[in-house]
Amino acid sequence: MRFAKRLTVLGLAAMAMACSSSDDPFGPDPDFSAIHQEFTSPTGTFARGAELSIIGGASQQHTSVNGGFAMPTVDAATTSGTGSSSGSTAGMQSLRILTSGSSNAGSWCSDIASGKTSGSCGCPGGGTLVYDFSGLQTARSGGPIDVTLRLHASQCTVDGNRVDGGEYLKLRSSGTPSASDLFMLMVLRLEVKLASDPLTHKLDLDMEYDDGSWWIAVRVDDGFVVVGTKTGWDGATKTGTIYVRDRNASWTCTLTNGTGTCTSNTGETRQVGG
Repeated sequence: MRFAKRLTVLGLAAMAMACSSSDDPFGPDPDFSAIHQEFTSPTGTFARGAELSIIGGASQQHTSVNGGFAMPTVDAATTSGTGSSSGSTAGMQSLRILTSGSSNAGSWCSDIASGKTSGSCGCPGGGTLVYDFSGLQTARSGGPIDVTLRLHASQCTVDGNRVDGGEYLKLRSSGTPSASDLFMLMVLRLEVKLASDPLTHKLDLDMEYDDGSWWIAVRVDDGFVVVGTKTGWDGATKTGTIYVRDRNASWTCTLTNGTGTCTSNTGETRQVGG
């Protein structure tokens, strides 16, 4: 009898845990430490002959976000404002997609417009959106921060742009957020349908901002390499300067219309394109 009662109690506890888990609209956070390892210790190779496909892969992964390899700004993460300002959305890419590049969702999400750091809203074209940016309150204090911002869209549609899935942004700073002090790790697990594109794109993307640069993890045959830019990069024409780190070396590639050179930190130079 006592044994049966214990099983009943355990069963009720398990049910309570299951209900609690299902009530969490964001689900478990990604393993930020493991994802960060992709950037600190790339496992893949920047293979000879594959330069343009790797660089193009980074641009293609980001096309659904912002029309090319253009990373979000850091200003949104360090702002002292809330409400309908860009600071309330903290540069979340889902909102940039839904609002066609503008990070201000105040025109259609009343919780964001009223300055709530967490909330939810119905989307004008159908679906819902829920967010938790409460960590921004810590960021506003000016002290050290280590917070996670979360957003989940369920078939959220605005002006024909639809997003479904989750986005997470890890923010860390020793106390004075700046280009050299601020660390951000952005994880996107989304399906995106743009009004201007008949196809639905899977956006399974990891981006890291560290020491003033944005980097993107690109899968290759033998693991990951990371690709970044500190200067302008036109992903459509493959023009500008871009940086690649693989397991063996760091590369600087300067291209014009997909043609140019890549030079490693060991002095090796490759001709690309042409």
